[in-house]
Amino acid sequence: MDRARILDYYLEKVDGRNFDLFDARKEMEKNQVDEKEIKTIVRLLDNELQRRMIYEAQNKQATAIFWVGAVITVVGAVITLGTFFDIIPMGNSFMIAYGPFLSGLTIMFSGLAKKRHL
Repeated sequence: MDRARILDYYLEKVDGRNFDLFDARKEMEKNQVDEKEIKTIVRLLDNELQRRMIYEAQNKQATAIFWVGAVITVVGAVITLGTFFDIIPMGNSFMIAYGPFLSGLTIMFSGLAKKRHL
């Protein structure tokens, strides 16, 4: 069996939650794959696992950034609307909380942009 076919076989198994490089190595040894080939395949599989973990972490970070921006935007909108409708009493005036509102929007868009570049 050539390296590409073996690699494709194990790359399909990587998607499973119970994948372990040690077990893959043992299976290749049992099937009498050359030691040099085993080392190469394990290194390639390890690189793929690391790439997927980094992608997942960056995706989670981008989502968290988006939600932080959404919360800040909502706080700014609530303050503005609360003072306008006299839910938050300010006498004869009201406050436009454009700082948190616009900052939150900016943070939200940066989270979306980060997600789009993954």
